[in-house]
Amino acid sequence: MCTTCYSPRGSKIKILIVNVHSAQNRGDHALIKMAIKSLQKVFPQSSVIVAANDPDSFTTREEVIVSSFIHWMHKVSANGHMRWQYSAIVKMFLASIWALISYRLLGRPCFIGLQQAQRDTLRVYFDSDLVVSAPGNFLYSSGKFGLTFILVAYTMAYAILAGKPLYLLPQSIGPIRRERDRKLVRWVLNRARIVMVREPISLEEIRRAGVTNPRCYLIPDLAFAFQSASQEEAIRYLRAWGVDIEIERPLLGVTVINWGSRTGDEALQSRYEESLIAAIRYYLTNFGGKVLFFPQVCSKALVNDDRLPARRIVERLGEDPRVVLVEESLSPETLKAIYGLMDIFVGTRMHSNIFALSNGVPVIAIAYLHKTRGIMQMLGLDRWVINIQEVTPEVLITKIVDLWREREWMICYVQAKIAQFKEEINMVGQYIASDFVSLVNFSDESNN
Repeated sequence: MCTTCYSPRGSKIKILIVNVHSAQNRGDHALIKMAIKSLQKVFPQSSVIVAANDPDSFTTREEVIVSSFIHWMHKVSANGHMRWQYSAIVKMFLASIWALISYRLLGRPCFIGLQQAQRDTLRVYFDSDLVVSAPGNFLYSSGKFGLTFILVAYTMAYAILAGKPLYLLPQSIGPIRRERDRKLVRWVLNRARIVMVREPISLEEIRRAGVTNPRCYLIPDLAFAFQSASQEEAIRYLRAWGVDIEIERPLLGVTVINWGSRTGDEALQSRYEESLIAAIRYYLTNFGGKVLFFPQVCSKALVNDDRLPARRIVERLGEDPRVVLVEESLSPETLKAIYGLMDIFVGTRMHSNIFALSNGVPVIAIAYLHKTRGIMQMLGLDRWVINIQEVTPEVLITKIVDLWREREWMICYVQAKIAQFKEEINMVGQYIASDFVSLVNFSDESNN
């Protein structure tokens, strides 16, 4: 049997992808598209089901979507804030445990007191042949009680308890600050079939947590191999926004984040935005051209919506005609193509940086979590990272000046690294298929 392409006899293999957030986060959307592509390449006769926190955001229906555990446990309030539904948490936990016990004892799950859609959330676990945790960044300690961490770990632990092989696609893990969180990570990852992380920092983090799983692999972020839309489409969008790429260069692309508002540190958010305002004014005065703000994430949860901080910054810049505020929610393919037409990029959203870099655009990355520094370190570009807590007008302006001077070097250097990354990314599906085939063969031999 070919270890890189598994075609089961009889019914289709069923794959469940968990820990998917929202298609409105264009980086996450690109990752889930790449995950499905990688899995279907090695499992050509397969059906893929995605359990998403924001199932309504997937409008194209390229895949079967169900609601995740987390979807049933929190809601967006009228003022755009996320609110945990504690009664729903207790209800789903008890119902999921009862369904699991009945499944393991009786061979079929029993559901009590759940809506049909909630039953579907549980049933896909029991019907699946393997469970895959989506690429991304969700296993890190946050908040006062760290409830999100517990639920993300439970999402993966549930697959293990149901007797399903669990695979983790390349993701960031950490920082892990609580001993409870370290125990959860250790329990889940040591029982997973394969764990893939996308930066050395995450590999070090899980080793410190006591993860000893021998099948831990360092694989670059899947978005480096994500296919963008055509350049012609990107040019059409720029023209619609009043940007003539022939005569209005250089173009500076920018993504921003409401990080201080998310963490409750409004002073940090203010310093961050002031630094960007000063740097953009310097750029326009000394380099000319235009500056474009892009929303990498558009969200009904306003604290996650990139357009809010972008609007504040553009307003402070006095609605300068050389500054373009993009309000449209664009596909990840389109965004990546447009980023490829920028001359340089200042990105706080990590996947906006990956989109730009993989199109050969020099980047200054502002890091709010260690995943950004880790990705840039893998590229040998950690010199071009600024921690969000340390960003100042002087630091950012100096980086922009230096990047402009060295942009030709970075373009040549990054292109070679990206080619190497794509080769490593091509191995993702093969790792899973090879391991799954060994499990199936072992099971067949045991039953004979």
